[in-house]
Amino acid sequence: MKQILRFFLDLCLLRAGPDRMPASTVLLALSLLAYIFSGLMLVIMSMPLIAALGQACVDTLIMIGVVYGALWVYGFRARLTQTVTALVGSGALLNLLATPPVYWISQMPEASQGLPLSSLLLLVLMVWSLLIVSHILHLALESPRGLSMGLALTYFISSVAINDWLFPVVQ
Repeated sequence: MKQILRFFLDLCLLRAGPDRMPASTVLLALSLLAYIFSGLMLVIMSMPLIAALGQACVDTLIMIGVVYGALWVYGFRARLTQTVTALVGSGALLNLLATPPVYWISQMPEASQGLPLSSLLLLVLMVWSLLIVSHILHLALESPRGLSMGLALTYFISSVAINDWLFPVVQ
């Protein structure tokens, strides 16, 4: 377990790639559960449980769809298990890091002094997340970095847009 967490940390620090991940369906399932649970914890502060669970699952399905499509186009479908495991494992770690600033924001009045700092922390984590996703896709697809960043942005924007449409936050 310690080695797996170390590997996901190395992924987040851009020191490892999905090719070093074993192609294990058990590890994929555990990583998916961790990603969905951490995503649920991230959004449960702003919506009901069922909507938060739906949003976490939809985000996961969009990620898998984008990755599968890209791997299929490039002829690397055999890398799906490793690539998705790497993405959801590193994503779960980042979701856990994002939970305190999200909680901080949810507990503050809008005119509070702490809002810019917590928002800055979330922006840094979002950019870091895009870099990690791009790094993993770059290595999995053996593609140029610009293309992998474009795919990372496509996933991110699609996930936000579809989830906002399916699960609007009621103020």
